[in-house]
Parts: sequence; C-alpha cells; structure tokens
Amino acid sequence: MRKFLRTRCPLPSDGESRCPHRGPRTVRTASRACGRVSRARTRRRSSSRTAGPTPGRRSVSRRRATASFGGPRDLRAVTVSDVAPLYRRTPDTICVIPTAPPQPIPEKPLDISEYGVSPHADPIVRELVEHDLLMHAVELVTYGMTVVPPEKMGVDEGFVERLRGALLRTCEKRSGVKITDHTTEEPDQQDMGARTWYLLHEDEAFAEAATNPRMLALVRWLCGQSACLTAQTWIIKPPTQNPRTSVGLHSDAHGIPPGGGHIAHLCNASWLCTDYAGAEDGPTVFVPGSHRYGRATLPHEATMGMGDDAPFPLVPVIGKAGSLAIWHGGLWHGSSPRTNNGLRLTLVQVFMRMHMRPHHLWEDVPPEYLEKYPELQRVLGDPGYPFKESIDNMKGIMQFMQTGTDPYA
Repeated sequence: MRKFLRTRCPLPSDGESRCPHRGPRTVRTASRACGRVSRARTRRRSSSRTAGPTPGRRSVSRRRATASFGGPRDLRAVTVSDVAPLYRRTPDTICVIPTAPPQPIPEKPLDISEYGVSPHADPIVRELVEHDLLMHAVELVTYGMTVVPPEKMGVDEGFVERLRGALLRTCEKRSGVKITDHTTEEPDQQDMGARTWYLLHEDEAFAEAATNPRMLALVRWLCGQSACLTAQTWIIKPPTQNPRTSVGLHSDAHGIPPGGGHIAHLCNASWLCTDYAGAEDGPTVFVPGSHRYGRATLPHEATMGMGDDAPFPLVPVIGKAGSLAIWHGGLWHGSSPRTNNGLRLTLVQVFMRMHMRPHHLWEDVPPEYLEKYPELQRVLGDPGYPFKESIDNMKGIMQFMQTGTDPYA
C-alpha cells in the first residue's frame, strides 16, 4: 500500500507545475500519487494530529483499495489511452487504478433452476432439459405450437398400435362402424362423428397417453403444475373432395374474453396416430404467433379460405405416427380436407388451468388405472371448488390460489 501511495505522477512535458490529473503539483504531493489517494492521506494525517488515533479505524484510501472479496486489490499502471475516454488528457499520462484478481472460469455453466428461486418453474425446466425439449418449449412460446417426434416422447414401438387400436375399437363400440384396415377403408365421417368424447375409461391406452411424462412437461410449461386433463376425443377423418369439410380458423380458448389471452388458459396435446406427411393428409394448419392476439377469430376470419388464397400465413402439422402435436389454447388453427386414401386418426387431449370449467368430471375411472399410473390422479385434478357448507379440500384451494402469483403453479 505504501508503494502505491508513493507512485509518482510525472510532470507534463511542457514543464507546467500542474498535475495533468487533479491540481497544482506542490512539494506536498510531488512524491505521492495524485488525486484522491494523496488527499485522503493528508486528511488522515491532519485528523490524527487533532483528534488522536482512533482504534480500529482504517483510512479512506485503504478501504477503497480493498476489494469486496476481502483482500487488497492488485495495482498496475496503465496508460490513460487504455482506460475510459473520461481520463484522456495526454497520451503519455500515467495513472494507477485498482484491479481485481482474475477469477477462475466455472467449469459448469450457470443453471438458474439449481438456485430454487422458482419452486414451480424449476422442475419443469429441468425436465425440459433432461428430455431435450427446450427447442419445443421455445417454439410454443414463439409460434404457439410444436410437433415432437416419437423418438423424443419416450414411447415404445407398440404405443401407436395400442392407441390406434383403442380408437378404432371405441369407435366401433359407440357408432357401430367397424374398421379393419385404416389405410384403405373410407367410411362416412358423419357415422363416426357422434359420441366421440369421454374416452379415458374405455381403454388403458388412453390413460397411458394422458400420463406421458414428456408430454406433461410441455403441458405444464404452458398451463402450470396444476394443469388437469379436461377432455379426450378422437378425430377420424376419411378422404373427401368436398372443400366444405375443412374446419375454419378458430381458437380452443372458449369463454376467454378479448384481452385475456396473455397466458395459456388451456392447451391441446394431440397424439398423431397416423402419418401427417403433407396437405393431402388433411392436417391441422395454424397461424404462427396468433396466440398473442389475445382473442378468438371473428366470424369473417373463421370463414376465410384455407388454401393458397388464405389471408394469414398457414403452417401445417407435419409428423409421423406417434408424434405429439401440442399448441397454446389461444392459437388460431383449422384443417384442410383429406384427399389421400385411408383415414387420419388423432387422439385429441385438452388440458386446462384450474379456473376453467371442465368438460368432464371423470367419475368412473377404473381403479386399476389409478394404481398403474400414479400420475393420473394428479392429471385428472383435485379442485377445491365447488363446496357447500364447509370447505372440504383446502389443499386444492391453496393450489388454486398459488396461480395468482405464479403462472407455473
């Protein structure tokens, strides 16, 4: 420290008697560094003459030369031209500045989720990282939709066959239409369009589809930890040449008034049970970024064309069987007619936040499903509302209230 205080500030080349940094170069400061350090030392000397030494008191200069990490800073001389323009006076001016010692570069990059500051968001982020789903989470935020291939969904090779078989068997049971080969048969769509909802109790494959961990990570990324399954239905789409069979642009966030779409109130998580290879398969199409409009489509927007003349940029869902197509409930989407042979099969699942009115109450879920799939009880939801004379489920109400301060709750 003493060496630092005695660092000389040389006179300017023109012989002036002023220090180029601070003030007049006097006999008192000629052998010391210029600026605050010399003045601080002068103040310390004058105060010690009048008031005497103060135990435990450190000089201003010493305190300023001590870094927050607990030790004196290294001191090095640099030219003013190397520092900020504020200090540039002459190219050869020398000053002394304190610098911190170099810190070691951490071997592991910063992981904010390890700090535990967001107890609801942290586990979701870790799951997205673990299963390589971060890019799909970004697409959900940016475009409102993403398609996850089956190799990322952690499903076995027989999953699609089980799910497709469950759809066809349930369709036959409810509508009387028997389909033996979905790649060639072309039944009338009206015969299969009734009684398509409330599927969970019909087959174990529907419970398996509703509890896929990687799907739930993306669902909770959109709708929070308390998101619950509100509906399951099928789409079985045969080929047609009638353009009127297309579904116009719409939003799934029914009942949300304009301006209420800042967050996802619900989301659609659909399992593709057949290949979506192109426009000939009659896929779902969507308007990227429309979830940020914060409203549903107006009547004239819903009836606009879905072809090349569409007034909005449309992107189709493309993916092979076993993929998951998931989108924000406020995203504008529709579909075009199928022209390829065979059927397009999809299991549609709607997940919602707890403040939304559910489609189904799930009153007759087989107990063996709940035992085999422990996550199913949480997925089906345990809301605290409604209640009568007394609150029966305070835990559900507290979970409901947490979403008022954290959208990931």
